[in-house]
Amino acid sequence: GLPWVIGGATRSATVRAALESLAQDPPSRVLIHDAARPLVPRTVIAEVMRALDTHDAAAPALPVTDALWRGDSHVSGVHPREGLFRAQTPQGFDFA
Repeated sequence: GLPWVIGGATRSATVRAALESLAQDPPSRVLIHDAARPLVPRTVIAEVMRALDTHDAAAPALPVTDALWRGDSHVSGVHPREGLFRAQTPQGFDFA
């Protein structure tokens, strides 16, 4: 089975601890998934794994659909959404 790892103070520290725990018996691929999204469809996992067949890293993403405003205490403009995506998990990559 997989080893249990104590989480860090930040997400990146937790991911680092998890990856370091795999160093003795490294897998060929790793998926990092947020516990805040427990109901990820199997198809999403399969698509990320399939993308790793041709890429070093892969992650699902959704287009930004909300309005994006620019400004400090007052709105001074709108940022175009074209070409912007919301990163999702699982994020996969080759371990080696």
